Amino acid sequence: MVPDVAGWRRERLPDFPDESAIAHAPDWACEVLSPQSGRTDPVIKGAIYQQNRVSFLWSIDYRARSLEVRRLTDKGWLSDGIDTNQDVARARPFDAIDLPLGDLWPD
Repeated sequence: MVPDVAGWRRERLPDFPDESAIAHAPDWACEVLSPQSGRTDPVIKGAIYQQNRVSFLWSIDYRARSLEVRRLTDKGWLSDGIDTNQDVARARPFDAIDLPLGDLWPD
């Protein structure tokens, strides 16, 4: 299983490997929902990410112009909310910077 986009903390993966597959689960994963995966990715992949202790999971739905941010807790996924139709957002774990969501939305 491969996330659409993923990231690792430097202390967990100090040197990015040359292989096409990385054995370490990411600290952050992002799934871009499509008509084919929109119902399955958050549930099926979300459960696998939870098992592997991925700290943050984003779901981007370009059709709904939304970003949902979930963070892993001892009780499972907790939603930090959904940003809808915004051009700029601040979302964990990158909440120190403005994310230009407007670049993702179709005209």
